[in-house]
Amino acid sequence: MDGARGAVRDYLRDVGRLRASGRATEHSYRPALATLIEALGGGAVQVINEPARAACGAPDLIAEQGGAPLGHVECK
Repeated sequence: MDGARGAVRDYLRDVGRLRASGRATEHSYRPALATLIEALGGGAVQVINEPARAACGAPDLIAEQGGAPLGHVECK
């Protein structure tokens, strides 16, 4: 559980820094979210930003494990 708490803490820190800059856009936050998802996946999950169009549309991120999609993420 400590790893998950650390990952969430790091994510919140990174998002806070981006927000405080006053210049961040939706795209600015994606790397922090991708890092969080990968960390929570214990190294077995890969997150791809702006993946190729899929049956569900054009998601912002896709989380995969072993090449199989786990979920699509739309950032807002």
